Amino acid sequence: MMEAARGTLSAATVTAAQLPGPVGAALLEVARGVFIQGMQLTAAIAAAAMIGALILAAVMLRRADGHAAAAAIPDLGPDRAMRK
Repeated sequence: MMEAARGTLSAATVTAAQLPGPVGAALLEVARGVFIQGMQLTAAIAAAAMIGALILAAVMLRRADGHAAAAAIPDLGPDRAMRK
């Protein structure tokens, strides 16, 4: 019975309903707490990944702008620059 409660929140809820009063309530409270901690950890990891992607995109876009600007300037070379 306890092995099933470790699998999912739903299984823990069903198992808690089959246990006597305070034991079932304690199991349900612990299962909900663990579920919430797991969701918070997942959200924090996702937020960190998104911030990393934002920084990477900003760096890559800044580099792309620099290359585009350099490509737009014609290469006059030493001889052509002196004539003008």
